[in-house]
Amino acid sequence: MREFCTCGAKLPEAARFCHKCGKPQFEVESEPEPVVVEAVQPQPVVPPPPPEISFRNIAAVRIGFLIASLALFGSMLAAFTGSMPFYLLAVVILTPASGFLAVWLYTKRTGQVLSMRSGAKLGFIVGVFSFVFSTIMTTISTLTVASRVNLLEQYKEQLGRQGLPPETVEQMISMLEEPGTLVFLFLFGMAISFLVGTTVASVGGALGAKVLEKD
Repeated sequence: MREFCTCGAKLPEAARFCHKCGKPQFEVESEPEPVVVEAVQPQPVVPPPPPEISFRNIAAVRIGFLIASLALFGSMLAAFTGSMPFYLLAVVILTPASGFLAVWLYTKRTGQVLSMRSGAKLGFIVGVFSFVFSTIMTTISTLTVASRVNLLEQYKEQLGRQGLPPETVEQMISMLEEPGTLVFLFLFGMAISFLVGTTVASVGGALGAKVLEKD
């Protein structure tokens, strides 16, 4: 501490200013300003969007494969009865029901409520698997029957039982003997089967999504 100011005046003990000239005798330490720390608001955790229904969705593919297998098993049981009307009725019921059941099972397993569009996509997946399975089974059965009997002769007998004139029957059989006609009929039948099967299964899936959405 200084005893005298630069002006010559004697300073009292612990004097901050000269009583004569007013000169400060030492610097006053200023208190540091408090640092204001802004609280960081935590960002809300946004859950990831639900997976899209497609063939890249493993759960959707597995469920589609399972339901299509069950539908094929049901149609085979109906075919074993030997009644064509009963078989057709079973197919008509099983096709949309498979899409509906697939949506129900997917919702139960994943907890995801599907929209009608997603339900239709899942039904389409079921329809594709059902088409593949039915095509394989039809090909196997056709090859098995063809190795045992003459298919054209069998078709001829069936057409004759329907009461068609012999000239018409012969004309239809002659058309079937052409390779181009057989290929056309095969491809046309496959296209119709694919379009009808996938469309009906998609409608069943969309209906299932609509019903479960209300629940």
